[in-house]
Amino acid sequence: MRISVAIVLLILVAQSMYGQTRRGYPVNAGQSPGKVIPDSAKYLLPAFTEGTAFLRSGGSLPMRFNYNYLLDEMQFLNAKGDTMAIADPATLKKIVLDSIIFYFDKEYLKEIERAGNYKLAVWESLVQTPYKTEGAYGTKTASSSIESFSRIYANGKEFKLQVQKDVLFVKVADFYVGDAYDHFRKANKKAFSNLFSLKKEELDAYIREEKINFNSEEDLKKLLYFCAEN
Repeated sequence: MRISVAIVLLILVAQSMYGQTRRGYPVNAGQSPGKVIPDSAKYLLPAFTEGTAFLRSGGSLPMRFNYNYLLDEMQFLNAKGDTMAIADPATLKKIVLDSIIFYFDKEYLKEIERAGNYKLAVWESLVQTPYKTEGAYGTKTASSSIESFSRIYANGKEFKLQVQKDVLFVKVADFYVGDAYDHFRKANKKAFSNLFSLKKEELDAYIREEKINFNSEEDLKKLLYFCAEN
């Protein structure tokens, strides 16, 4: 299928905005993003994997899970093998899939580093590149995930509405830093300053000397260890 010049330009814009080459997934007018975007891009893991959901109430539930980037939701397989979404993720404390740990604090956050009781986590999603387009039923959307197009549930199946104009989805990431109680804040200088007992001058000096980029996973890991050890 031929990709229009506009879509190509949007891919270049997305790459420039997010600082690295990211593959774009074009979805043309009349198509369903859930059908066009491959499972390898939509899901964290190649297949649903045995894991355990730990609840804030103290209970736990073993199930087969996978994270859906397109819908920003943790999904699981029920006894019949149907794909289901967790109805009330706020009841979750965390979900453990082998060595992968997800927390829920307004968003699903995947732990990528730990220093003592402190964690660095990432929220990842497939989103539209930041340009205005017309979504389902004529609603305006911009830089939003497919969640904005609305979803209809019937008989346990999910029907994703078609888009009305050509759009492009790219994977983006936001980083968060969390405390011993699994409360997370956007990983910026203010969050590190509030979370750790470092003097402002000391934190500022380290960020300046190490040229910390708050959009870089490796830089944030360095900053996390520095703050946790000082």
